[in-house]
Amino acid sequence: TQAAAEKLQECSTHYVTEPAKDIMGRLSEYAHEKPDVAAMWCFGLGLIVGWKLRG
Repeated sequence: TQAAAEKLQECSTHYVTEPAKDIMGRLSEYAHEKPDVAAMWCFGLGLIVGWKLRG
C-alpha cells in the first residue's frame, strides 16, 4: 500500500504541475505576441477584482 500511495502522490503532482506550466507558457507566448490585448485583459480583470473586493 505504501508503494501505491507514493505512486498516487507522484501522479497527482505531475498532473497538477505540468498543465499549470503549460498554461502559463501559453499565456506568456500570447502576451509576447499581442501585448496590447494582454494588457487590456489584465486591466479588466484587475478592475473587476478590485470592484468586488471593495464592495
